[in-house]
Amino acid sequence: MKSEKRFERCLEMLFDIEGGYSDDADDPGGETMWGISRRYHPEMWTDGPPSRGDASGFYRREYWVPSGAVLLENERMAWQVFESAVHFNPRASGRFLQRAFNRLVRGWRPRLVEDGVVGPKTAGSVNAWCKRRGNYANALYRAANYLQASFYWRTRNDKFLVGWFGMRLD
Repeated sequence: MKSEKRFERCLEMLFDIEGGYSDDADDPGGETMWGISRRYHPEMWTDGPPSRGDASGFYRREYWVPSGAVLLENERMAWQVFESAVHFNPRASGRFLQRAFNRLVRGWRPRLVEDGVVGPKTAGSVNAWCKRRGNYANALYRAANYLQASFYWRTRNDKFLVGWFGMRLD
């Protein structure tokens, strides 16, 4: 049940960022509702824009579970993995987390395989380290977030950078 509460809180943060309906000509996704693009997910638009409930099911099915965020006990880490999965894909999101963990957590054995799969091994290591190290969980969150941000810096439309950095980095 704790995972369900984490999902609900993370979903609300995502909805706050993505907002409701948008149709920005400079957005490669085009028309969106709750962050779900008509161009990339036309199946979600067959009866018009997706409802909030439809969006919730979509995000759980397509990103929360496949990204491995469902396995992470630290809410900030679950948020980072979930949100970056939505904006990139679950594998890229997992790689951000694994790469950050391997760089920051010295001496942890075994080191995480940077394959992008946040399964029991990655989640177990991250969960154990976050419990043991307390405040350092924020360092891991920020490092994974930095890796995501550096990708945005190199590849995204400048028009959206200020919004991305303003709403996601803290």
